[in-house]
Amino acid sequence: MRKWKITLPGGQSFTMESDEPGQALINKGYTSFSMEEIIPPPPVPEGINVNPDGRLTLSVAEAAKELGICTKSAYNLIHRADFPTVRIGKRVRISRAGLAEWVRAQEQNRARA
Repeated sequence: MRKWKITLPGGQSFTMESDEPGQALINKGYTSFSMEEIIPPPPVPEGINVNPDGRLTLSVAEAAKELGICTKSAYNLIHRADFPTVRIGKRVRISRAGLAEWVRAQEQNRARA
C-alpha cells in the first residue's frame, strides 16, 4: 500500500493510502485532483549513527571537533590505515559510524596495554 498526498482544485489537501489512488478518487466522485506520492526516507541500517541532518560522514574539521582535537591532528589521523576515511573524488570524509568504532577500538587497545 502506497501513501499519497491529494490536492483538490480549491487547495484542500489530504492523504490516502492506496495502490490505485486515481481510481479510488474517481469512485468517490472526484473529477479534478493532483496526486503526489509520499515516499518515506530509506531506513538507516542498525548501528549507524546519523546526524539529525542525515549525513553519514564528517569533514576532517568536523571529525576533529567531535574528537576534541585540533584540525592538524585530525589530518594526521586520516593517513593511518586503521582510521575510517572515505574518499569521494578528491575529498576525504570520515565515516560517522566508523569513527565511533575506531574510538571504541582505541579504548580497547589502551585497556589491553
